[in-house]
Amino acid sequence: MRSQEDAAYNYEHYIVQAAGEERVNVTWREKIVHWSYNVVDHFDLSREVVAISLDLFDRFLATLHNKCNGNLALLTSLTTLHLAIKLHDTKRVRMSTLANLSRGQFGPPDIEDMEWCILSALKWRVHPPTAYSYVYHLLLMLPPETSVPVRKDLLELSRYITELTVCDSYFIDNPASNVAMGSILHVMDEIPFTKLSAGLRERFLRTVAQRIPGLHASDPSVLATRLRIAQMLASANTSLAATSSSDLVESGAHNSTTMDSGDSTGSYHSYGSNGSSKRSLLGTRVRSNSTDSKGSCRSFRLAVAAAAGGGGRRVSSHSPIVAGVQ
Repeated sequence: MRSQEDAAYNYEHYIVQAAGEERVNVTWREKIVHWSYNVVDHFDLSREVVAISLDLFDRFLATLHNKCNGNLALLTSLTTLHLAIKLHDTKRVRMSTLANLSRGQFGPPDIEDMEWCILSALKWRVHPPTAYSYVYHLLLMLPPETSVPVRKDLLELSRYITELTVCDSYFIDNPASNVAMGSILHVMDEIPFTKLSAGLRERFLRTVAQRIPGLHASDPSVLATRLRIAQMLASANTSLAATSSSDLVESGAHNSTTMDSGDSTGSYHSYGSNGSSKRSLLGTRVRSNSTDSKGSCRSFRLAVAAAAGGGGRRVSSHSPIVAGVQ
């Protein structure tokens, strides 16, 4: 995975922007992520599909100098989501169904043509390692003495953080392994030493550093990632205590899976969102977790429980991480 990340899927290998040129519009991208999560939730697909779709989206636009209008952003996001679902989920969503989500702006032939353009530009590299896939494999290195509840917390909450990082354009060129490590370390900071001792933490970090050279807690890039994650969670200000279950369900009912390319200036709209798309994504997310601005472990656990009650996916008790398989 690390060799793929450093070579075939390194964002810097695709970027051809001129010096000083900005990336794709941040607001567009956030709303694309918001819309994509709405779609996968509606069809009960894996949320990791969104991370893969946005990886394809970002790398493809990088080959175009990150220059695009609303129509191109819309068609590209439809196509990368179609590719991600087709290649990385067991369920199938018809191309015509995705085309209908554009409210008639594009049809299946348009998606097919764009699919070929994307595959050619990316040289058919459409299996990127995701932050969550790293989280899963890294947590297999936990010492066998680690308790089942702690394993579940680490997996669920780290996964949640990796899903949030997809929204933040800061992480576009940040290696997925760093995002995964930063997410795990952030969650570990919220777990009391009475439940995960300093010795177990040290053994875990030592094992990771030995098995994956260059990936360790004191690496400057990992430290920068941890700081950004902390800032992201703090700015989101999504305390579970401030949002009742009824509010979540009510606001979620207004979410829509339709979108269009926006006005003549190229604005990108995700209908059903109100206010900041990132805040809306966090605040209306029924199937997942929510954290408060301080990221307390208690709120984290409450969020996981709320997610499970609202249809979120639980960690299987047969998971090798939970079972402590090394």
